[in-house]
Amino acid sequence: MTGPVRYKRNSAVSETELDGEIFLVEPETEEVFYLDAMSAGLWRLVAAPQFLGETVEVYHAPFPDADRQAAEIDVVFIKGFANAHTLYPDLALRIQGYLDILVRLTDFIRLVDFLVAQGFFCRAAENHPWVMISDASFLPFVLSDGASHIDIHVRPDSYPAHRSLSTELALADSQQVKSDGIEYRMPSDDRSLILCVTSAAKGKFNILSVGKVIDAIMVLKSARPPDWYRISSLARDGGLQLPLKVYFALLLGLGVAMGGRAMVPL
Repeated sequence: MTGPVRYKRNSAVSETELDGEIFLVEPETEEVFYLDAMSAGLWRLVAAPQFLGETVEVYHAPFPDADRQAAEIDVVFIKGFANAHTLYPDLALRIQGYLDILVRLTDFIRLVDFLVAQGFFCRAAENHPWVMISDASFLPFVLSDGASHIDIHVRPDSYPAHRSLSTELALADSQQVKSDGIEYRMPSDDRSLILCVTSAAKGKFNILSVGKVIDAIMVLKSARPPDWYRISSLARDGGLQLPLKVYFALLLGLGVAMGGRAMVPL
């Protein structure tokens, strides 16, 4: 588990302030980003390194009732964010894209209303069009800075994975993780491993699946060994036997020591 992390400005990013409004220039592409009031406040706040918990307290102060609405919604963090916090000794070792969260379908509208009130809006991924329509998640919700993306899932992953890995099971089987004074709910290691398999299979085990393979290696190195019989049962019930076999074969081909633990009926 990683220790407390302080967040600070990227020194390579240049800043221009015009009429009280802040613009940032990304160093590699020279793309310009406008910061709205909330983003500009965060930029000013991290002029000195800040713990995440300290930042949350500052932003929570003007909205004392906001937590009541959010607290009524069961949320489990999944995929990259969850794996970074549960499997790696340092968050920087796990590249993260969208912030993927899982909620019940009955809570979806309330969560969207909450995010919209905080300045988020829905935006399609123009540069990377999806090749299929997901039945598990939605187009990402983003802040105007274009850097904060939240992908809301009402199922852990697309069909057929959710035939066995249901939302209710993922919520009931989640684990509590504390980081920077904030508690998060994450999937169990067994369910995280199944999600690695489904994500890699959707990408046809291409180069983008490397991160999922490394995640699996970190699960195997964990002090909490996976329950392989449970994993094989989830794969069988969800129609994922073949992807799981390919995944195991890939790990074994890479020389990953599995100690015979994965040799269970599929």
